Amino acid sequence: MIIKAKKIKNFVLKTFILGSVTFFVNTSSAEELSPLAVFQRCYSRITQYRVDINSSMAKNVENGSLDPISACESVLKGGTLNSSSRLPDVNNVLNQRVLETFHRLHGSWFDVKWFKRIGVSEPFRATKVIYDSAEPSFFITRALFDPAFTYKDALTSSSVIVAQRSVDNPSTMRGLTKSDFIFNTESQFKFPDQGLLYGFQTMTSVNWKYYYETSDDSYSGTMPVRKNHGGGYFSLSVYMEQTVSDILKFRADGALKLPRKWARSLLKDVLCRELPLVRDNDVSSYVVPNSSIPFRKANTCTKCHATMDQMAYTARGFYYDERANGGTTPKYGGTFGRIYDVTKPAVSGWPSEPTPNFHLTPPNGRLFYRNYNGDLVNLAVSSMKDLSTKIASQDDPYICLAKRYYKYFIGIDVNISDPADPAQPLNMTPLDERHRSNVIQIGKRLKQHLDPQKAIIDIIKLPEFKQLDQTLNSGSSGG
Repeated sequence: MIIKAKKIKNFVLKTFILGSVTFFVNTSSAEELSPLAVFQRCYSRITQYRVDINSSMAKNVENGSLDPISACESVLKGGTLNSSSRLPDVNNVLNQRVLETFHRLHGSWFDVKWFKRIGVSEPFRATKVIYDSAEPSFFITRALFDPAFTYKDALTSSSVIVAQRSVDNPSTMRGLTKSDFIFNTESQFKFPDQGLLYGFQTMTSVNWKYYYETSDDSYSGTMPVRKNHGGGYFSLSVYMEQTVSDILKFRADGALKLPRKWARSLLKDVLCRELPLVRDNDVSSYVVPNSSIPFRKANTCTKCHATMDQMAYTARGFYYDERANGGTTPKYGGTFGRIYDVTKPAVSGWPSEPTPNFHLTPPNGRLFYRNYNGDLVNLAVSSMKDLSTKIASQDDPYICLAKRYYKYFIGIDVNISDPADPAQPLNMTPLDERHRSNVIQIGKRLKQHLDPQKAIIDIIKLPEFKQLDQTLNSGSSGG
């Protein structure tokens, strides 16, 4: 869309060139798009393509017989999946574009999108072949388009979701074939689908049997290749392998060694928040001046660790399990994220010193942060599953999703941090406050109806979306 502006007497005439047709909008009273331009704007956001202004839908919007918001909603609903979590007509190009647009958008939101090399090169290469690195984003896309799967399900479901694509069960991947893998006798062993996204498949877990030989021995067993260790996309093996990002021999000790990078990514991805998330006076009881752990000696560091470390306690049993390292037949296995069974007594509180066998103790932790309204959330949790349930009971993850869509459709990255933290004042303008209020209201409604499509339509209905020059929306919002 090309926008031109020129003065004509006492009003501004805005010129829109959409395709080969030029539209003029009188903006003497308000900087607002014409109905057709509103439709063109939302259509391009939803599909990443320009609308055909000669289409019947565009003509009906132009002549006033069809409301542009209703037209936008119709296009968005084209991505809706059937009872098999699949596009009803995979050959419908427009609907496929809608599904693919939001899948790519959702994937772009994640703090970490790739696997880090943990051990030697062969397992690392195998891991990238076996897993689809976009698996966590499937939960959000399915919540947007599958009527049987809500956004609360995306936060709490204990399932594993994989993609259904145009190339099902490819025979090769990144130059490797199935015979190159230690899972080659497993009937369920398959590479991730490739090509155009058609929908999703849900499973409870994926266990593959393996067999390989070394120069002096042979090894066999089963491996939980795909598993959800608790609830929601942040408990997936894939997500944890991407975000824990530690050494191969990592074992949590409750103090220095914890899967805190996982917790930090969770806070960014699910709550749209950056550390620190509490105030100075919230952590005074956690400061231990004589601790051997540097970040427990003063408020400054304890503010960050009090939130992410206690959250990471729920994943204390995480470890990397590597199979086949290149000197085996077959050559490729992989590196897999697993959780130790609990075999030791519970550890109380948040110890200020390392605890022996901490990774084998019950995964008790705490959800501890100031929410969007400045209220302190301080909830004991007993597992990753319990953590997901308690996160889903808060307003913040829904406000976070609203914030993401608001930025995509309106262009403003709204600050949803604690508004009353004296150490981090927001310094918001009236325009910032308006955007923040919009996002919070949409997010709180989302928590009630749990339908991300409705949240998107709420955004498209806003005056800010219909504003002719969206740069006029800009204030100092962010974060």
